[in-house]
Amino acid sequence: MIGRLAGVGAKVERAKEHIAHLKQEVDVFLKSEPYVVLAENDEKTGDRVFRVHIVRNIPMRLSIIAGDAIHNLRASLDYLMWQLVEANGNTPDRGTEFLIAESADNFSTQCKGKMMKMGVGATAMDLIESLNPYKGGNDGLYALHRLDIRDKHRLLLAVGALRDRIIYGPQAIQITEVRVGGPEGPKLPFAFKPDWVAFHYAPAHTAFPLREGAEIERIAAESLNKPNVDTNPKFGFQVAFGEAGVLEGEPLVESLSKLAQVVSGILDVFAALPELK
Repeated sequence: MIGRLAGVGAKVERAKEHIAHLKQEVDVFLKSEPYVVLAENDEKTGDRVFRVHIVRNIPMRLSIIAGDAIHNLRASLDYLMWQLVEANGNTPDRGTEFLIAESADNFSTQCKGKMMKMGVGATAMDLIESLNPYKGGNDGLYALHRLDIRDKHRLLLAVGALRDRIIYGPQAIQITEVRVGGPEGPKLPFAFKPDWVAFHYAPAHTAFPLREGAEIERIAAESLNKPNVDTNPKFGFQVAFGEAGVLEGEPLVESLSKLAQVVSGILDVFAALPELK
């Protein structure tokens, strides 16, 4: 970016560099096979049970890099607000910030008045309002805001998690109901035939976050001898956010990349304002 937003854009680019670095570190960690799945037979039921063994814990530096990326993205929005106030002929101060509210009512009754006092122009105010920067309006912005606050006080939680599995081929297990996003998600608009594909979602109460000995799969005893049942499934793992209520269970790198896209998109909108050229 050029003009008034050059520094703002540089802050976002630095965040993207952190995310790229984080991806490299996460890939190295996962390739080291930190999680091993052990199979055993349940003596009471005869079921085949799969449990996770944690060989090594997630390095603390992954949380540190993630926090650096988050802070750069959040700070870039405050940089943007500083430029908007100056471009409107006013003087920014320590109270100049990009406000993200807890609700639509909170934004309407408190934040809009604060932005007027900061000295933001009417056009910029309208653009900010169109972003719905509050919980339930723009959840990406709200998540970024909450994560940045948490990272200021303690390390963000990065935890191990199972990736959703998709098994193609004749070993696919009979599907009675398939949903997107787990058992509580919306139904798919079409039904799979069992010979095509089987979707498996790890139960959140046992597989997230990964703990030593957690049960991550169970095949009922009566299904073990059926020809279409895969009794030795493959499991994939990921590093996810462990923050309660904020991107909880979402993959770390992919989520941060999406947040960077959100912020970049916002800057593109404001870059079109003549006063910021």
